[in-house]
Amino acid sequence: MRRALAGAGIAVVSAIVLLAAPATATADVIFDQADADDLAATLDEAFQAQGVCYGWQINVDNVGMNEYSTGSNFGAGVALSEADDISRCDARIEFQADIRWTSESSEIEDSASYRVDSLPSGPTTADLDSLELVSEDGLVSDDVDVDVYKAVSALPLLAADAGVAEPMEASPAPETAAESAGGAPTNSPGSDFWREAGGAVLFSAVLLVGGGVFAFWALRSPAARRRTGPTSKPETPAYVPPEWSVGGDQPTRPTRQPGRPGAGPPGAGQPDGPPPATPPGDRPDDSPNPDSRPET
Repeated sequence: MRRALAGAGIAVVSAIVLLAAPATATADVIFDQADADDLAATLDEAFQAQGVCYGWQINVDNVGMNEYSTGSNFGAGVALSEADDISRCDARIEFQADIRWTSESSEIEDSASYRVDSLPSGPTTADLDSLELVSEDGLVSDDVDVDVYKAVSALPLLAADAGVAEPMEASPAPETAAESAGGAPTNSPGSDFWREAGGAVLFSAVLLVGGGVFAFWALRSPAARRRTGPTSKPETPAYVPPEWSVGGDQPTRPTRQPGRPGAGPPGAGQPDGPPPATPPGDRPDDSPNPDSRPET
């Protein structure tokens, strides 16, 4: 019975201790898995070229919960202190940081600190600060992953500047079309004038053409032309004097006046005086001859 009570007491105490201890998360608190793997691959390329081991160790106090982000050229999640092949490293350079995130209701602000740890010797924190890639404010911002990524990626450059490792060779540029064609240019070179002022010349030409089209349209539009009415036929006067005639000697035919159909002008056929007498011995040809007899 006593042993059972003692065992129960130990279990209760152990549970209380576990509950009182701060929780620890195993997931990477800074990077996604893909980003962590990519950063580890970058460090491995530097290790293969320089023989120097690189890594990062970020400890985060996330409102009382201990979280971390760690990795090295040996892989994401593998710290330099835990690597099995550490003896292969001519030197070790690690970016370390401590970050504290407080709750929104807390009066204590977020804080962070960082450093560069080099063994046996190598670049320092001041060397990293000279590049202006990371800051304490950046480590407590929403872009903390960007600052850490840039700082860790710069470690091989710092090692070369400090004389710990040889500078890394730049990756060869991809073969261009000119190189694949034997170095011959793929097109004919253009004039510098057209390359610099071609746009302005084209714009001016468009303005000139547009202005000419608009001027032609404005001159040809109906609104610009003067509107003229139909030409009316001149009225003929009721009576044309003889002196208006063309020849001057020919009598002028009087103008027909309104009246009954077929009738002449008023007063036509009515002489003003008695008809002229026929002179003796002169007869009209159509008058009958008194000496002639009618035919039977």
